[in-house]
Amino acid sequence: MIGNIVRNLTEGTRLEAPAPIPGEQVGVEQFRKLDAAFDVFAEQLKEHPFFQPSDPAKTPNASHSVTSFLCTRMARDLFGRGTAPPRADCAEAPPLPGNNGRSPRMRRRATAS
Repeated sequence: MIGNIVRNLTEGTRLEAPAPIPGEQVGVEQFRKLDAAFDVFAEQLKEHPFFQPSDPAKTPNASHSVTSFLCTRMARDLFGRGTAPPRADCAEAPPLPGNNGRSPRMRRRATAS
């Protein structure tokens, strides 16, 4: 979603953002896993608020916002597992709707030998 927002805001400008590519199209499973983990996070908030203030007069934060979720160890660990080098068969992404049939190039990570 954020990739789409940035793309829309910069379309037609000198610094146009690249077209967002869903990770699952190129073999990245973290999006599906993050989605499932967010559902677990939102359910757990009913019993365990995300933030417990040290001042008992203040209300605990049980917001199930994406920002709160991304601050959790669960999200960090899932992102950490997504740092593997790209697969050899994912050198080019499939054409995206609204991208005039073009397929955005994926950069390969330079690896030290």
